[in-house]
Amino acid sequence: MTRLHAVLAGLAAVAGSVLAAVGYLATNRWFGAGDLSCMILWSLPLGVLVFGAVLILRPRLTRLGYAWHYSILLPLGAALGIAWGVAAALILGGWIFAFSFPVFICWLVGGLSGGVAAAWTHVPRTWPLALALLALVALGDMRLNAYAQAPPPRLRVFVKANATPDEVRRVWEEVLGRPHPSGRGHDLRDGITGVGVTGYEDGSPILTVSLQKRIGSAYKESLLSSIRSSPLVARVEILPDEEPATMRRSVEY
Repeated sequence: MTRLHAVLAGLAAVAGSVLAAVGYLATNRWFGAGDLSCMILWSLPLGVLVFGAVLILRPRLTRLGYAWHYSILLPLGAALGIAWGVAAALILGGWIFAFSFPVFICWLVGGLSGGVAAAWTHVPRTWPLALALLALVALGDMRLNAYAQAPPPRLRVFVKANATPDEVRRVWEEVLGRPHPSGRGHDLRDGITGVGVTGYEDGSPILTVSLQKRIGSAYKESLLSSIRSSPLVARVEILPDEEPATMRRSVEY
């Protein structure tokens, strides 16, 4: 029975991961649904990890009460989901961001689902607790998906009128960027994740700047003040967070 329970836990981990991805797609107009087949494939190792962990730990938990099963197996499942996300990122590199849904969140949900299944199969009468925990996992997944879909804070930076190419370069390198520690090239300033030219006004580019979602309000205000104070910048506008409800949104961590 221990092996069967481990198999069920592993399958629950894979199913939970895929269902989390399906839930994200359902709220994003099914954009990227073709990635689901790859998601199933890349979730199988998580199922194997959960299977192996349950197979090893289950005999050692037999004499413990059901509360211990849940308190041990749920955190373990979450840890395995996170660990597999890190391992997949190391294997795939930047390609992991090509998925149309937040795979790190999906694998966390999958690991938790596997942990709940492992605890429940040992004490079937605890099914109300298992369902309640799965409902909480689903609710947490919805909140995390909403975070992943929300656009990052954005600014529109208007370079001063009729700026020369050298002045535009300085905006990129000195106002929005900083020298690389190696002394070669430049990086974006802390808190800035992307900059792009999205238009022109008075012969100068308009730059749309994306900020980190988790940027602190104090640092954000300091960054805004620094950009506005530059003589190379005509003005700065904070773009509204709202996007059309029909827009398909990319994953933003």
